[in-house]
Amino acid sequence: MIFFIFPFWSIVVQHYFILFKHETNVALLFYCGRFVQNHYFSINHLGKILLLSL
Repeated sequence: MIFFIFPFWSIVVQHYFILFKHETNVALLFYCGRFVQNHYFSINHLGKILLLSL
């Protein structure tokens, strides 16, 4: 049964990536940008700690 389901899901995934790859990339970039903006100070602080510990 899995052998019949798997090709179907792979086709669905391929179509999903073809249709939504651009939008997904934009959304991921936007999310990463928001994440960096929100956590900039803590990331900066961690970077300073890492640099000092080296």
